[in-house]
Amino acid sequence: MIGIYSRDIQRIMIRKIVYCDKAYKKIRLNISPGAKFNTILSTINRIDYPGTPVKSEHINYAILELINNSLRAHRERDEKDPVTVEFSVKPPNLHVDIIDRGGGFNPGKLPFSLSADPDTVDIHNEEFNVYRKQNDYKRFGMGFYIVKKTFQTFELSFYDGSGNPVPWEHGNVIGTRINLSLGELS
Repeated sequence: MIGIYSRDIQRIMIRKIVYCDKAYKKIRLNISPGAKFNTILSTINRIDYPGTPVKSEHINYAILELINNSLRAHRERDEKDPVTVEFSVKPPNLHVDIIDRGGGFNPGKLPFSLSADPDTVDIHNEEFNVYRKQNDYKRFGMGFYIVKKTFQTFELSFYDGSGNPVPWEHGNVIGTRINLSLGELS
């Protein structure tokens, strides 16, 4: 596991996820790398999380950042498998798991440490400017920052061709798993 971060928030009770006015305990999306972004946006924006201390639109924006990163990695590798996003509720917690086969990425190249408290990260510092410039302003380094500001718990790991967790190493990693949660810390 590369990044683990958790922070305390107020005591909450999440009992359901609402999608198109129906309550669910679990929603699973398999998003094709060729899916149109407006379709993805429309689907994600229909999801609501009653009982969370974070606005649903903030949760959805953070998730869209991660989905966009995963889909870009799939497209760059010409990966045809879908990106899987699973929302689940196990009261009092909301869990979101995102799994891709985009080959992973080197966390050391991000403009901040994934283990850093996001409240201590200066998104206007020189590292962010250098990162943006090195990536021709196509990547801004904000996705994980936004996710860590939004979710109480953030875990990032990589896996190999057999689905086993592995440390980051170029060529050894098949994909990325991101686990997020809101709710009471155990």
